[in-house]
Amino acid sequence: MAAKLLIVCQRFATLPFRLHQYRRNEWSNERPVAGNQTFTDAIQELGICVLTRGLCLAAVWALPLIGSALAAEERPAIYSSEELRQTLDQFHKRIRAWHFVYESAPMYAEGGPPGGYIRHTVAAKHPDSFFSWTSHGTDMFDRQDDPAQQRDYVTSQQHVVEDLFDRVYRKSALAPEAQLPSAVRSQFLFAALGWWPFESRPAPKMFGDLPSVIPDIVESPHYVVAPLQELHDGRWCHVLEFPGRDRLWLDCERNCTLMGREIFDKRSGAVLDRIESREHREAEPGIWIPREIRRTFVDTGKRRHALSPRNSLETVFTILEVRLNADVRSDIFEFRPLAGSIQIFDEDARFLQTEPGGTEHLEHVFQWIRRRYGRIPKRARSATSTVSRDAIVDYAVILAAAFLVAAMRWGRLTAVLRHIRQ
Repeated sequence: MAAKLLIVCQRFATLPFRLHQYRRNEWSNERPVAGNQTFTDAIQELGICVLTRGLCLAAVWALPLIGSALAAEERPAIYSSEELRQTLDQFHKRIRAWHFVYESAPMYAEGGPPGGYIRHTVAAKHPDSFFSWTSHGTDMFDRQDDPAQQRDYVTSQQHVVEDLFDRVYRKSALAPEAQLPSAVRSQFLFAALGWWPFESRPAPKMFGDLPSVIPDIVESPHYVVAPLQELHDGRWCHVLEFPGRDRLWLDCERNCTLMGREIFDKRSGAVLDRIESREHREAEPGIWIPREIRRTFVDTGKRRHALSPRNSLETVFTILEVRLNADVRSDIFEFRPLAGSIQIFDEDARFLQTEPGGTEHLEHVFQWIRRRYGRIPKRARSATSTVSRDAIVDYAVILAAAFLVAAMRWGRLTAVLRHIRQ
């Protein structure tokens, strides 16, 4: 706000100077010969310069006073605690399905690969469908080549985990009233947006016992509205707080859009987690979506009470794509095994290839190993000669590495050996 006021003051203060320059240009066009300026013209120019400098100085001196006046402005809360809960609940019921694609930098305290990023694709739909796809990339390697990328499918009856690089998947039963699997339960958007479209599944808690999503916040008797509104990123917001534990800034002029959130340590009162949303746009009438979300997380580690700034990890999440309600495709929640996929049965350590084909994926794995480890087989000395010994060794190393990578990723190397011995 202060920066905007400074720009406005500078524009108004320099307006006479710009007019003066414009007049001088006109005069120079009329009288191109130097030395023909009259005494009256010189006095006018001197007066304009003095006036311009005076206005600039006045703007600089007035800016702190204007900022203090804005800071001293108080706006009482319009909604009571009960009214805000009802308004927030009505808004949340409008969101039946959502689909986000966003990127973030890995939360490294120090170091990490250059240009590292994480691409997230997350979708949820009422009453019980969920999809998540996470992959990593760097300046050197594209995210499509991430050997650890994983997709999760959740339906009313089951949970499917798919390792794309290995073409391996696992299925497990999941009741409609059960929690989301631990791998996807901590999805960042649940706390950043507060949206929970599931009908029967219980929502995850933050830091043990704090509600993370709007339905649980609305039902909790601990949250009350602060008596005064607060400015957050230039917007006046109602503050819904669990005193000493949780504070949410809600822009009620935009249907209670969650602008920011702070979670405190219940013992020391220090901030454990801070979420700030910026650059909102209206994705659907009355539904505002941020373009950027900044999260500052205090990683206490083993030193539970050592909340020093050195342990703070900050990550910026950039929203790349958003779809809401009817625009969310239903097929994104349907699991379709890739060619050559293998299903692993954790109960008895069995594995079974359920889909034919997949030979083209072996070529992809071969090329990935060459790019990853820089091991390029040497050519034979002549077109008619046999393959050189170095080329044979290189190919053997590459194929052995491919087999070991696949075996370790599947986690069933012992099962393979046992099957061979039988």
